[in-house]
Amino acid sequence: MAFKDQIIYFSGSAYDSKNRESFPDVPTDLIVYLKTCKNNNIIWSLGDTPNAPDTVLLRKIEQLKWINLFVSPFSDEMDIAEIIHKIDPNKEKEGYYELLALDILLASTSYEPDGILVWLPDLNTYGSWDMSHYELTVFPGHTWNDIIASPKQFLESQLVKRARTSQRNQYRKRISLFRSLGKMYV
Repeated sequence: MAFKDQIIYFSGSAYDSKNRESFPDVPTDLIVYLKTCKNNNIIWSLGDTPNAPDTVLLRKIEQLKWINLFVSPFSDEMDIAEIIHKIDPNKEKEGYYELLALDILLASTSYEPDGILVWLPDLNTYGSWDMSHYELTVFPGHTWNDIIASPKQFLESQLVKRARTSQRNQYRKRISLFRSLGKMYV
């Protein structure tokens, strides 16, 4: 299967405007934060950085939407790919993992915003998806308050080149992700 031929399928709004029910499986601190924006979207200005968006626009609560992310088990670096394939239960198959995510960003001045900052209910964590490479970085143990305290750090996670050891640690986290997802589409 050609990964670059895949597209994102949107499954619609996450907000139930009819009965204004709370979001199941979405952290309360995120919902409270987004509700404070009233009539305006929240804008984060991140400064001038060569590798990250300089300004992003968060969705209003009623603009939140669920998207399906496609995550590849492959990497451009063969030694990292070999590590993954030794543990990945689908190592003999060519395909992708599909994961439901709550898309938090509406717009970005530098990049396509889809998936740059998401909530992953199946993994109970925030993450950042690189739609060009089908790679997912997860932020286990981090809360929405951690993200708003240092948004640049989280938004740069897919875009900044990391040291080799940091990359290895990230791929080890991805291995855990593959184990927990289990189902692969080919």
